[in-house]
Parts: sequence; structure tokens; C-alpha cells
Amino acid sequence: MGYKAENNKVNIFDAITNINQGKEEAWEELKEVYNPYMVNKILSMNNETIFAADETNQMRVPAELQYLFLFHIVPKKRRWSKYIKPKKDKLVDDIAKFYKVCREEARLYLKSLTPDQIKEIQEIQSYTS
Repeated sequence: MGYKAENNKVNIFDAITNINQGKEEAWEELKEVYNPYMVNKILSMNNETIFAADETNQMRVPAELQYLFLFHIVPKKRRWSKYIKPKKDKLVDDIAKFYKVCREEARLYLKSLTPDQIKEIQEIQSYTS
């Protein structure tokens, strides 16, 4: 395939590169790392591929068929899309560390904490960090 990462292991970005630029199908090489959700998520971050990603999202077909559909429908060219990551929230991280819970639970805790409690948690976390 020729799109392998530096460590010679195929990853999800190799699948994206193959869909965007590939000259021949590479399902056999990609099937171990191909994740329809992640492929749709990454392709939806580019204006040129968002509609193809949306279409496959609605299809509910096996991963191989989704790959083949995208491979043949997406025009071949280099695309650079910035992968959007969720922003880190230091306050949520501090609450998660303080209560020893995941970030989702910490967000729920944040809704019920008073400003004084929040200030106290921040002080304790800044002291222990």
C-alpha cells in the first residue's frame, strides 16, 4: 500500500490516506484498523468529504462496504484537515483528580459545587501538583 506509518504498522490515518489518495483498494491491509466511526469523524472535518461521511453514517452497512463506498466516491487528492480535539478544562481535571472520578462525572460534580468549594479544590490541586 505504501501509506504505512514510520513504525511499519498500519493505523486509521493510513485508511484515511488510502480513501483520499489511494490508487487501488487496500481493504485487506486496513481491515484490522478500520473503524467506521473514526473514519466518518475524520472525513466530516473536511468540506469536500463531509457529505460522503454523512451518507455512510446513515447507511448502516458493514465496515468493508463503507470503505469501498468511500474509496470509490471520494475524489482522489491530498487533503489536510485539522483533527479537532476537545479542549482541556483544568477545572474539570482538578475536580476529577480531587474526587477520583472520570471527567464526565467531574462535569456533573461541577454543576453542584459552590464557588467556595471550587476555589478550595483548585487551591488543593495547585498545592499538590
